Amino acid sequence: MLTVPATGLSATLPELREACRGKVVVSTVVPLTFGGGRLFTPPPQGSAAEQAQEILGAEARVVAAFHHIAAHELSAGDHEIACDLLLCGGDAEAKKLVSDLGASMGLRPVDVGPLTNAGPSKHHRGAPTITGATSSRNSGITITGLP
Repeated sequence: MLTVPATGLSATLPELREACRGKVVVSTVVPLTFGGGRLFTPPPQGSAAEQAQEILGAEARVVAAFHHIAAHELSAGDHEIACDLLLCGGDAEAKKLVSDLGASMGLRPVDVGPLTNAGPSKHHRGAPTITGATSSRNSGITITGLP
């Protein structure tokens, strides 16, 4: 699980490149900037997950997931998390493993495609962040119209 601040990816990941070769790397990182004009501030690669993939190399099996669910929700464990698990990546087997992990937590996995979709799907993290900050309720994303 990759859970460092977005600003720390370039300093943290190069030394992990060899260790991540052939491993599933789940990026939960969302490049958010608070107090400025824009909340979502992606790197030139398009998303933190794509940046991680670039730094770790093609042999790392990067999946973007859990990035739209608040950390306090994931760590609580005392109640159901009422949202879907959006995930994307280029390795079907890695996505299946992450889907199974999410399902074991009571989340409905929703595959939103290749890793290049990580930026647009992470952009939705801003809505739960803003909503959660202005409400006493927890918020998340649920995709309607799916079986």
